[in-house]
Amino acid sequence: MNKNKRLLRPGSRLSLLESMLVEPYQTVWDCCCDHGLLGMSLLKRSRAGEVVFVDVLEEQMKKLEAKLRRNCPVDEYTWHVRCGDVKD
Repeated sequence: MNKNKRLLRPGSRLSLLESMLVEPYQTVWDCCCDHGLLGMSLLKRSRAGEVVFVDVLEEQMKKLEAKLRRNCPVDEYTWHVRCGDVKD
């Protein structure tokens, strides 16, 4: 995946959320992340040094982790996938 390729559609809700991060954050928790598009975009665009992806859907988290391994290799990006409730 091209490092500069946009993951989020312009004008989408997630794109608007991403645009709110003016300064890069050290760590971002992408809670209820679903497919992880927001968190991946933040990593790719250097808006977050680390992203923690959290959702309760185990199968979705397995798919997301595989996608992250392919598109955001751990030797270039820092991320973690957590399957569970954000309250825990």
